[in-house]
Amino acid sequence: MVKSMRAADCFCGAGGASVGLASAGFDVCLGMDIDEEALSVYRANHAHTALQMDIAHVSRAVDAIRSVGHVDMISGSPPCQDFSMCNDRRVEGARACLTASFARVACTVRPRCVLVENVPQLLVSDAYQDAKRMLVEAGYSV
Repeated sequence: MVKSMRAADCFCGAGGASVGLASAGFDVCLGMDIDEEALSVYRANHAHTALQMDIAHVSRAVDAIRSVGHVDMISGSPPCQDFSMCNDRRVEGARACLTASFARVACTVRPRCVLVENVPQLLVSDAYQDAKRMLVEAGYSV
């Protein structure tokens, strides 16, 4: 019997990424987001634990993930508004730091793999460069 890989979905929102992960064979065991309205939709569509959580509080997020047991993957889509060309941003805003917080969570939990989804402009941001450095130093290929 093949055992499915377990995943935690940070910045889960209403649950679209969790649906994709589940359809790809992952056992999503936790969803976390700061937005309680999005979590109410998430909870209506997913049977596993969904917590209101600010990923900026790295130690709390790490504890929450560890509370569900071993995870093979941590997935996350940090807020894109600070990187999106739709807003003609020239300076990274207050939410940009969540990309680095997500990397800190991953580097502390140490899953087999980390999935980050975002807009293309993330790749040229200072926030991404910081997160990438942390992940590479922790031994991940980026």
